[in-house]
Amino acid sequence: MVDDKNLVHHTTATRIRAHGYRVVEARKGRAAMRPLDEVRPDLLVTHVGLPGGMNGRQVAEAVRGPYSPAAAGAGPA
Repeated sequence: MVDDKNLVHHTTATRIRAHGYRVVEARKGRAAMRPLDEVRPDLLVTHVGLPGGMNGRQVAEAVRGPYSPAAAGAGPA
């Protein structure tokens, strides 16, 4: 779960956890890459317009394997 907007980040992570999933969180694109040395996500949820030198599309491209789903969203700030 990668999102720099606190409300969106918290709400989305809470809802995912409520369904029994483990959520690995980051607030910036580059920071999202660090946990990936240890864990391979079943689903990547990211905001497209991330700060930190790497946007959500770049994170998704770096993370996705051939069958790893990704959901990216963009909306008003």
